[in-house]
Amino acid sequence: MDDLIIKPTDKSLAVDISYGILNFMGRSILTDPKIFFDPINIWVNRYIKNPAEETVINIKLEYIDTASTQSLYQILRQINSVRKKGLVVMINWYIEDEDPEMKELGEMIEQRLGIEFQYIPY
Repeated sequence: MDDLIIKPTDKSLAVDISYGILNFMGRSILTDPKIFFDPINIWVNRYIKNPAEETVINIKLEYIDTASTQSLYQILRQINSVRKKGLVVMINWYIEDEDPEMKELGEMIEQRLGIEFQYIPY
């Protein structure tokens, strides 16, 4: 599979995705998250047909709006589906020490997905 790299802007995430490793970093304040997340969804749909034994997802957000959160959640939900095949999905959720809202967001998504996140301070 080809890697997918999306360079960040002041309103969109940096995305660096390769076979078995997905990185989402920065902020997402998008007027139309569907346009931004469509290539990621296409990549993930292909990936889940032939996933790696272990998938590692690193999420390091400064800020994310509600619509972007929904789009990111859908991606995580799709990838989480490979656990039914007995494969490993590991989610590292990076949080700033002084950002309790981002930790709460991670905990909410963690609970909905039913998978334990690793919370890593930075």
